Amino acid sequence: MTDVTLRTPIRIETATFDVYEVALELARLVAEVIDATSARFLIRDRLDRAAMAVALQIGRASREVAFERRKAYREVLATVTDIGTLLDVLDKQQGTNRPGTLSAARYVAGRLAAELEPLAAVRTAPV
Repeated sequence: MTDVTLRTPIRIETATFDVYEVALELARLVAEVIDATSARFLIRDRLDRAAMAVALQIGRASREVAFERRKAYREVLATVTDIGTLLDVLDKQQGTNRPGTLSAARYVAGRLAAELEPLAAVRTAPV
């Protein structure tokens, strides 16, 4: 029996596909951090939900019309910011026995935020 991974096809520009792949990597790293932490359930649950939401939101945003797409990416960016903050809280509480994984997750969250910023930017018409 072989393992099959199904991915939602992304039908727009390459940048969106790259962001989606980074979001999937963030979800994987966050799952490892959650497994290795002794933090309160509330923090673990919120972190887990936010990481899954990012990948889902990016998948949905790629299907929106341009104006709505930017709005959707701004919402994703807010969720990624939440993830970064939760990872910072875990770091300050020293709530994981895998600090390398926590550092990697923080790095990927920062990278994802940087990649989302141009996609979420409001473009205005020249005056």
